[in-house]
Amino acid sequence: MKRFLVWSLFLMMVTSSFAARKALVIGNENYDKAKLSSPINDAYETAITLDERGFEVTLLKDAGLKQMNAVIDSFTQNLAKGDEALFYYSGLAAKYKGKGYLIPIGIKVHSIKCLYTITINTDELFEKFAQARSSVFIFETNHNKKHPRLYSWYMGLPLQKGIQGKQAIFISRPANKYSLASENSSRFTSVFMKQVRDANLSLSELAENTSSTIRLQTKGKQNPYHWIGIETDFFINPPPEEPVIQKEEGTFQLKRLPIYRSRFRLEGGGSYAF
Repeated sequence: MKRFLVWSLFLMMVTSSFAARKALVIGNENYDKAKLSSPINDAYETAITLDERGFEVTLLKDAGLKQMNAVIDSFTQNLAKGDEALFYYSGLAAKYKGKGYLIPIGIKVHSIKCLYTITINTDELFEKFAQARSSVFIFETNHNKKHPRLYSWYMGLPLQKGIQGKQAIFISRPANKYSLASENSSRFTSVFMKQVRDANLSLSELAENTSSTIRLQTKGKQNPYHWIGIETDFFINPPPEEPVIQKEEGTFQLKRLPIYRSRFRLEGGGSYAF
């Protein structure tokens, strides 16, 4: 009986040590009078990349304020203390007095005061993710079209910091015509996700490689921002586990890792396979 209890406790400790990896990916593209060309493609590229690297991905496209709030609340309320979380957003955003605001589809911004009530405040977003052991936020807000109700100097996000010890933030910076890598792809997202796919990089290595590549491509016109407050190891693309060598009747067999296909949940029902 005592051995059974000790073994049960051991299994509980081992199980709790494996953190879930969860990602919420949002692409807002079809704004009234300000249709963008890349956010939905950005979101698909990000969702596929993260799914292939072990994240449980929720994908949201062209979301209004109520839907964004509902999905963010549901996602964060289901985060456990040991989870690793990632939030990605491609779409319009605004900044005012050092605060950042993500702009949903379908809102009517009549004045700057509207930002307080009909957008997603990024400081509040960071707080909602505080439950997770560590969280990474990636904001692709450097789009070359402006919202008709916002002055150009309000576009984009301010240089922000999250919760020290638990969060990291990556933000594309203004670059006007340099924001797109192609007609339907944002430069920052394309470079960032390629770095994720190509190597097992730490967050600091990922930030440096992404920034240096974009500076080179844009001749210094675009210089992405990052802030890393996570104090533990966090790899979006974790290093591969050492293969297990099993000896069987004098021969060695290599136990290989399984091959995964991309399949993630679309918010609102259904799934997407790649």
